[in-house]
Amino acid sequence: ENRMHWSDVFDLLKFQVLEYSQCCRCDAQSRPSFPTTHSYLMFDAPGEDCTLMEMVNRNLIEPNIVEGWTHEDGCGVKTNCLKFTRLDPQSDIQFLTLIVNRPQNDLISGNLIINTKKIHSDALVTVKTVDEEIISFKLIAVIHHTGQVIGGETSGHYMCDILDVRTNQWIRTSDDDDPVPLDKPADNGYIIVFKKCTD
Repeated sequence: ENRMHWSDVFDLLKFQVLEYSQCCRCDAQSRPSFPTTHSYLMFDAPGEDCTLMEMVNRNLIEPNIVEGWTHEDGCGVKTNCLKFTRLDPQSDIQFLTLIVNRPQNDLISGNLIINTKKIHSDALVTVKTVDEEIISFKLIAVIHHTGQVIGGETSGHYMCDILDVRTNQWIRTSDDDDPVPLDKPADNGYIIVFKKCTD
């Protein structure tokens, strides 16, 4: 929503994604004419502890199965389809930002809760493009939150673990506090930032 006001930031972080479907009956693909431009992608929080690569694989490599889908511009049959979300290799992607949707409604009580499943860091992740090209990304920042839910609202404090490019040392930053060296970044990230590997 601040794309127009912060165009320099948006242009630095932007990338393009193509979402398309493949019919499970006739194998034909339904693709939009143009990719969509994003500065981040939002993923559902995992149902169990996982690694970053497993989360990326689930959302940006392996397709999701959609049941009861009708192939309207193809065989016309109501069947299942494979839904793909892939990066567009034509876009000049430098950074990949993922947001993990951790606040969610409890299935039993209906109350707002915070998903606390761990996402263990991988130094590198690989992503497939529409053309099946593999792009590698290096983890450079994890923004995480400590807090709780009170009366349907979350409260707490955000901190950021960043990778110092000069020393390859992870550092925790928090407001005006002195940075603290870490062995590895937090595993309860809300916002996860990668930089494209150039070599």
